[in-house]
Amino acid sequence: MVPELFDEARSIGSATAVGALTRAWDEDPFVSGRRLYRLWLEICRAGYALCPMGALTDDADGMDGCRRRFQVPDDRQIVSVFRIGKVASGTVVHRQRLSARELLV
Repeated sequence: MVPELFDEARSIGSATAVGALTRAWDEDPFVSGRRLYRLWLEICRAGYALCPMGALTDDADGMDGCRRRFQVPDDRQIVSVFRIGKVASGTVVHRQRLSARELLV
C-alpha cells in the first residue's frame, strides 16, 4: 500500500464523522448499491456531505484495517467507507454530473 497516493489525513481530520456501510456477504450487489445511494441521499438531506474513500476498500490491507477499526463481524462485508462533513449554511451545491442531453450522443 502506498499511503502517499491516497493520504486523506487532512480531510478526515476536519470531517464530522467517518463511517462504513456494511451488508451481508450474500446480499445481491445491486441491493447493496441501492442502499448505499439511499443512505447517501439521506445524509445529504440532513445537511451533510458524504465523500467515499474507495482507496481504503480497494486495497486488501486497507480493507483489513477498516474491518478491525469498525469492528465488522465476519458475516458482514464493507460496501463503502466514507467521511461525512456538515455543509456550511448558505452553501450552494453545484451538480457535478453532465445533463442527460450532454451525456447521451
